[in-house]
Amino acid sequence: MEKKQNPVLISFLTLVLVVGCIYAGFYLKGRFNINTGSVSVSNEYYATSTPQGGPGWNTQKIKVGAGTFGSFVITKAGDSEIWFLDATNTPLKIDNFATTTSLLAHFPASAAAGTYTFDVNFSKGLVIYVPTGNTGTSTITWI
Repeated sequence: MEKKQNPVLISFLTLVLVVGCIYAGFYLKGRFNINTGSVSVSNEYYATSTPQGGPGWNTQKIKVGAGTFGSFVITKAGDSEIWFLDATNTPLKIDNFATTTSLLAHFPASAAAGTYTFDVNFSKGLVIYVPTGNTGTSTITWI
């Protein structure tokens, strides 16, 4: 005796399968299409690396004008303090900063390797100041 297939049951199961696949697609797209960064697309950070030591690196303008100081990634510690300033330039001595200069971050000598995230705005410019010694190796990010 031959079994008959129930067309209503087959249609119902097909509908459940199609709806389930559509729902799963929307669910997974929503779960995996999330922007988890600290900036929106098209506002990605720029980056530059500090050279190992060198007296030529003691004061550098990273960016002129307004922007955002993203992070400082230390890959190898140096033996000098590092200052990040909202300024157009730096003086020769740290205690003679002009009133138009603001401190964004300060790292002591031999700061531990790691990623230090700031996402802080500056208005005049981003300047790194290393009074003396070796900066180690690191990466600076900004917008």
